[in-house]
Amino acid sequence: MIPIRYRSENGPVRHGLLVKETASKVYVILVEAPVHIRKLPKSERRFMVELENHKEKTVKRQLRQFAKDRRTKLSQECKEALA
Repeated sequence: MIPIRYRSENGPVRHGLLVKETASKVYVILVEAPVHIRKLPKSERRFMVELENHKEKTVKRQLRQFAKDRRTKLSQECKEALA
């Protein structure tokens, strides 16, 4: 898992966690409500920048805290990714 900064062509800058990358899809958890795993096309990978100075453990904790503050229930697969 890699901490990222993501900005699509017509959207705000978002931070998140790159969970998995397959041949055609990229799975990310972004810091926005609701907190869940989003499936993006592989072409969106060019808009993602890896954050080298952020630790994976810290980003996971921040995502869990963000969900708790928003009183959002996490899905099972999201809980497993943030564990």
